[in-house]
Amino acid sequence: MDKKSQIESLNKICIKCNLVCYTERFQQDFKNWTSDNNDIDKFIQGSQLSAHGNVEEALEWIPYSKFCDIEYIAKDKYKANWIDGNIINWNDDNQNWERKGQIVIVELRRLYDSKNITFEFIDKIDKPYGITQDPETENYLIVLNNKCKKCNYVCYTKYFQHNFTNWSSGSNDIDKFIQNSQLLAHSYGVKKVLEWIPYNKLYNIKYIAKDVYRANWTDGNIINWNIYNQDWKRKGQNIIVQLKGLNIPKNITLEFIDKIEMDYTFYGITQNPETKNYILVSDNKCLKCNLVCYAIHFQQNFENWTSGNNDIDKFIQDSQLSAHDDAERALEWIPYDKFYNIRYIAGDMYRANWIDGNIINWDNNDQDWKRKRQNIFITLKKLYNSKNFKLELANKKPYGITQNPDTKDYMMVLDDKCNNMCDLKCYAIHFQQNFGNWTSGNNDIDKFIQDSQLSAHDNAERALEWIPYNKFYNNSYIVKDTYIANWIGGNIINWDNNNQTWKRRGQNILVTLKKLYNSKNFILELANKINKPYGITQNPVTKDYMTVLADECAECNLVCYAIHFQQNFGNWTSGNNDIDKFIQDSQLSAHYDAERALEWIPYNKFYNIIYIMEDMYRANWIDGNIINWDNNNQTWKRRGQNILVTLKKLYNPKNFILELANKINKPYGITQNPETKDYMTVLADECTKCNHVCYAIHFQQNFGNWTSGNNDIDKFIQDSQLSAHYDAERALEWIPYNKFYSIIYITKDMYRANWIDGNIINWDNNNQTWKRRGQNILVTLKKLYNSKKFILELANKINKPYGITQNPETKDYMTVLADECAECNLVCYAKHFQQNFGNWTSSNDDIDKFIQDSQLSTHRNIKKAIEWISYDKLYDIKYIGEDIYRANWIDGNIIDWDNNNQNWIRQDQNMIVQLKGLKVSKNITLEFMDEIKIDYIFYGITQDAETEDYMMVLNDKCKVCKVKCYAIHFQQNFENWTSGNNKIDIFIQGSQLSAHYDVTIALEWIPYDKFYDVKCIANGSYRANWIDEKILSYWDVKNQNWKKGVQNPFVTLKRLNNPENIALELTNEINKSYGITQNPETKDYMMVLSDECKKCNIICYAIHFQQNFGNWTSGNNDIDKFIQSSQLSVHNNANKALEWIPYERFINIEYVAKGGFSKVYKANWLDGNINYWDNEIRHWKRGNQYMVVVLKSLNNSKNVTPEFINEV
Repeated sequence: MDKKSQIESLNKICIKCNLVCYTERFQQDFKNWTSDNNDIDKFIQGSQLSAHGNVEEALEWIPYSKFCDIEYIAKDKYKANWIDGNIINWNDDNQNWERKGQIVIVELRRLYDSKNITFEFIDKIDKPYGITQDPETENYLIVLNNKCKKCNYVCYTKYFQHNFTNWSSGSNDIDKFIQNSQLLAHSYGVKKVLEWIPYNKLYNIKYIAKDVYRANWTDGNIINWNIYNQDWKRKGQNIIVQLKGLNIPKNITLEFIDKIEMDYTFYGITQNPETKNYILVSDNKCLKCNLVCYAIHFQQNFENWTSGNNDIDKFIQDSQLSAHDDAERALEWIPYDKFYNIRYIAGDMYRANWIDGNIINWDNNDQDWKRKRQNIFITLKKLYNSKNFKLELANKKPYGITQNPDTKDYMMVLDDKCNNMCDLKCYAIHFQQNFGNWTSGNNDIDKFIQDSQLSAHDNAERALEWIPYNKFYNNSYIVKDTYIANWIGGNIINWDNNNQTWKRRGQNILVTLKKLYNSKNFILELANKINKPYGITQNPVTKDYMTVLADECAECNLVCYAIHFQQNFGNWTSGNNDIDKFIQDSQLSAHYDAERALEWIPYNKFYNIIYIMEDMYRANWIDGNIINWDNNNQTWKRRGQNILVTLKKLYNPKNFILELANKINKPYGITQNPETKDYMTVLADECTKCNHVCYAIHFQQNFGNWTSGNNDIDKFIQDSQLSAHYDAERALEWIPYNKFYSIIYITKDMYRANWIDGNIINWDNNNQTWKRRGQNILVTLKKLYNSKKFILELANKINKPYGITQNPETKDYMTVLADECAECNLVCYAKHFQQNFGNWTSSNDDIDKFIQDSQLSTHRNIKKAIEWISYDKLYDIKYIGEDIYRANWIDGNIIDWDNNNQNWIRQDQNMIVQLKGLKVSKNITLEFMDEIKIDYIFYGITQDAETEDYMMVLNDKCKVCKVKCYAIHFQQNFENWTSGNNKIDIFIQGSQLSAHYDVTIALEWIPYDKFYDVKCIANGSYRANWIDEKILSYWDVKNQNWKKGVQNPFVTLKRLNNPENIALELTNEINKSYGITQNPETKDYMMVLSDECKKCNIICYAIHFQQNFGNWTSGNNDIDKFIQSSQLSVHNNANKALEWIPYERFINIEYVAKGGFSKVYKANWLDGNINYWDNEIRHWKRGNQYMVVVLKSLNNSKNVTPEFINEV
């Protein structure tokens, strides 16, 4: 053969892959190797022939000479280096296999039974590369990857597995149990892994209770693998563990251990060499924390100390047992010799240094408590009542309890830190330590000052202090009971740790001394001061207590505007106490904004005073208004010198707050006319709300230029204009009647006209007049019936109002309305309805008003409207019951407005409606309509042309859905069919009334003549085609009928054995049900069933089995029922179903033994088991032909139970 032919034969194309795949390469090499064992050769070749696209699935025969450095690991296991490495691909250039992992470590494991080797067997162990044979022992060995097959690397499980030969408990059950736990480790961690712990790794073993001991474990527990040391990394060396007897080593399971680990962390198993008892090694686990928390460490030390007092011991232990995650909250018993430099401080209190310092957390390495602040200062305070120390310890930060060995007094060991909120020695503590060094001589004042100091944790400047009177000099009288002085010391700012005293600032500062009238109520007195208080002193001559006040504001912490105003109070007066107090209060509130303060303005500061209108004048103010304080000149800065202001008489000086509140102008202050003695408010031209000349001010300035001749109307228009600060378009205006032309009558008291000027939009500053738009726009003029109630009248209009005018001939006042809707600002549904009011009438004013009111409320929601419906728009009118008729409505209901055709868009033409008598047209209201709409859709009102009775046009509304759902459409058809059986009718109707949103759950009555090709399938069951167009799908609004789908479907007709209990019969069917019919010859009622499964909504396996029930029988009803039940339950997994198998389908039947229930035989089953349904051949697809099966004789068919099946 030439080279070309040889290559062509080598490159033979695989039929499956349509290329030269891996399988072809392996097959071409079959002649080049053999294991000398046909089973192994066949097995390896089988793996290679299945490796079309994945070469790593193939095994290979590996000569033993390809291994080096072969080492024994354990029984029948070896470790070796594989020279070649494993196949990864085919190299076309070299016409050979490419490999990787040369000199890779592999495991060799003995193969005991080459005849039973399968892929399933191989899959259970590590990833295999191939098979080899030891030439000396002639044992076949599987060549395995050293990596874990699950993890694809050397995981924890592999490290544990490599060590199995290095230990043994001496019990196969325990060894197997420990190894199983280790084989589950993989990469998920070693937390649940157990190990065998030699007994000599435990020391300090102490008896605790029956079968329970405590000990220290030298090594500590495994945490992970150390790659560098090739050994396990551990933590918790010398940890305390618990040893608990293991009484049932044969029954030990991972489930048993999981139960134990609810209360313990389980480390492993050991054995007492003397008693030979196996013992569980565990740690105490806190039930609350699910780990060994601080509370457990404290508990393990209870036996190592005592105070000699049971109550104290219990109290300390309780505190330690509650310190799960915070060791610092626990108390401890502290021996007295742990203190030194013990010094007396005050009654029953000592100060000392504590050698050890306080506990902070647990040191796992040293298995002891970590501490901080060695040799710290602490306070020792006598404990008076060892039974009530909880109360004594309240409000203190305690470290523990000790006992003076001389006096036998128990003492609390307390921190110098603040226990309230700071967790450090804060300002409050420094103040407290000085309480014994001063007194005011008044208990109330002492307590008040101390309380202020104890609250000054992080801000010393908020504390008051007792200040001896000799600390002040240059004391000068200012006003009654008030003095100014210099304070030598200055105020406290913080603590100086170096000098152990208070740091101060502002030495020799000016302060105010003000007499304290009521030492019991000084809180209230201080609250009324705006000055910041420093403390309290006492004049030794007068014995008066006095508050020491800063010149700074208590609120602002600086000399703010309020202080500057206050310092000037003695320089002016209005001559009226109420006015003085009002001005002063406004000034004392002006901390950051001087412009909000009022001031007393002498009348001679005004010139060019001109009368405007009643009690109002305009003038120029020489000084202008205050803006801020000038520190250089120590006076107020002002602006707007000679500005125009308004002077308005103040009618009631006691109620000027209310008077000023009603002004829109910003107030500057108050003055008094020296001639009339009238007090007057000084007002800016600016708006007090907007802080500038807004629209409201422009309107206000024009009030003198118009009048309607009616005070109520004038006030109403002015109020609307004074509220239009930012939006001039919301203001109404008085519009002279001569501003309208082309005035045309529309309907009663309504006219349409053109308005020359158009409506106001904003102010034109250049021309000092109003800008307008919409000149010559169309407006509506509507008579105003009650000038005192025009607010109510305007509120009932949907049109936007522009203002009010008056017809000079009739003297009628009229509202000027826009064509747009006032609410929507556009032509909405309400406007379209309104424009049509002249085109219909019911001839009844009450009904017309009711319909119009409903239409005017629609705006953007058309569903709110009802309409007048001409009686000739209804046909097929049928009497149903008292005052109730059914009819078809030609037009259908309104759903939207069509702008193109300028008409209403409608839906549901020729829809069925209900006509219900309307007896009380005078009492009809929107509330009445709302009540009707609870149960019905309310479309409108009509009138019977013959009887002249008014009738509501309604549609049934579902009470569940609040709309006309599928259930209503079914209900309206109840009168058009019957089964002839009340119970069947009720059952079908019930299913239809529950089909609100899902028509497919409804059953229907189907006449028998709607079926053809009716064929008997089994006893009581038939197959047929259903003529009736389509199965129900949804309601067709256009055709007012049901839309259907699936023409002429196959259905099953099954006799209804008990019409009294239809629900139970349908429940027992797995087929989806369509309805009920009746055979006219036999009179049998029959269920109409789909081929689809009602659970799966398709033709599932259960349906295929069901369709075959008529083709077999066991001859025994109980067995038939049992098999059928199993088949009807297998919707998507045919493998789970049982089947009836004729005996002749078995060959090679051999007796084996007698089983628990019966005799046992072995046989070959010709057909094999069902796998799945083949839709192409319309039959079951089977596998495992000629498979070996076991036959057990069934002695009692009535005892076929799940227990029997489980035993099988």
